[in-house]
Amino acid sequence: MDGIMTILLTIVILVGVVTIIYIVNFNNLQAYKIKINEAESIIDDLLRKKYDNLLLIKDVIVEETDVDAKVFDELKRFKTMNISSFDFERKLTEINNLIDKIKSDYENLNSDVRFNNYYTEIYECNEKLEATKSFYNKYTNLYGLFRPFIFILGGAFIGAIINIIYEYIFNKKNNDKPKIKEVLFSSFHIEYGIILGCLTSINTNMLVFFLSLFIIFFLSKFLKNRVNIMCVCFIVIYAFQSLVLNGFNYMNTYETNKLFEYNILDYIIGKNVGGIASTNILISILTLILLSVTNNTKTSISVLSLVTSFVLFSVYCMISNINIGNVYFQYGYIFMFIYVATDYVTSSYTVLGMRLFGIIVGILTFAFYFVNPILAPILAILITSFLNNLIDRANKLFKK
Repeated sequence: MDGIMTILLTIVILVGVVTIIYIVNFNNLQAYKIKINEAESIIDDLLRKKYDNLLLIKDVIVEETDVDAKVFDELKRFKTMNISSFDFERKLTEINNLIDKIKSDYENLNSDVRFNNYYTEIYECNEKLEATKSFYNKYTNLYGLFRPFIFILGGAFIGAIINIIYEYIFNKKNNDKPKIKEVLFSSFHIEYGIILGCLTSINTNMLVFFLSLFIIFFLSKFLKNRVNIMCVCFIVIYAFQSLVLNGFNYMNTYETNKLFEYNILDYIIGKNVGGIASTNILISILTLILLSVTNNTKTSISVLSLVTSFVLFSVYCMISNINIGNVYFQYGYIFMFIYVATDYVTSSYTVLGMRLFGIIVGILTFAFYFVNPILAPILAILITSFLNNLIDRANKLFKK
């Protein structure tokens, strides 16, 4: 009977996880669709603004130089031409290049206030156009739309491959080769890969992500998971992206060029800044309840780390007159408290120990926020995981 219940609970959890991944990524795809439509609108507005400034700068050139006005005849006809945004931008770029040439030939234009103002406006339009086009081009292809799935499923695949390699090649204690099903789930590495896929930024270099997971997962098999390897992986990915590549940033090029005001509903459904599938507060809380009911997580660690950090951040935000949403609900803190802090191998297991563990994680998260907001909970969980045995021993001594 116990075996049947275990199987049923496992099926329920697996179905729940798959459903959650689908819902989160479906919401992400819908959000990208909305942003793509908005990006199209932004591109059209910027092109019109650029066109207006080109008309104005054309007038200055004609007044201040001996350039023939007929050179710009085509510019006047653009308004009456029925052309696509792509062709419109191409033609505006040609006029823009012509103006750059005129600017270099007539030095007196460099001291003209009107010319410089219009030229600056055009330059700013070009910068915003490039950023918005970059986002649009990235997410309107099939690869861009399914990029979030690749991180999550790829993370699970790396975890499975590491389990297979270790059990069949390096685990000398296993004389009888186990079945593939037993090998795949011989450790939590598949789950670790999925969680890291949810946590990472959409801008993360895929080669960096998969290589980091493969190397650290492989080494962890010989170190017997003495530290929280999810934290180690995230820190390595963050460090490599920040120091070697173009920086670790949760925001895409569209978001970095537009200011957003998030309301409470945005935070609940996960529209705010964070990992690929780690910002949806509603789904995170629902999964915490599901895991707690089925006794598949260390609930007190999640709850107390969440409550402790929330209280500290609330006091800080009240004193500093800051919106707590922009501080606490960014970067997927709640997701990390539920899935990363509760790692079965590196977190406390006694009743009082789990409570102390959660409180310490919450306090350290608040402290590290002022060092690095993105890494704050990761560093807090990693440091506390080093102390888990000490915390549990202290609990046992306290009971005596």
